[in-house]
Amino acid sequence: SVDGNTGKGKGKVPHGEFGNVTLSKEDYEKLLTAHGQADLDAGIEILDNYIESKGVSYRSCYATMKKNSWVWDRVKEERAKEEDTGKGLLET
Repeated sequence: SVDGNTGKGKGKVPHGEFGNVTLSKEDYEKLLTAHGQADLDAGIEILDNYIESKGVSYRSCYATMKKNSWVWDRVKEERAKEEDTGKGLLET
């Protein structure tokens, strides 16, 4: 499509413990390139948990996770907590 989305749900794969974060392979790869595996995994976990706990839905998880998203602010906050305390929410 013109906007670069793969369409409404077409080809999207669920990610995260609850499967609430759906991304096409292409969108996943874009986020992986931009943020790296560790931060992408953390971002998916944060968004997945948020969606599950709040009962909200997003038209596009990719749009929600794009550059300058609250998700990445939260990843940075969690990383900083881990550095300060040696542990944080992002431990697996």
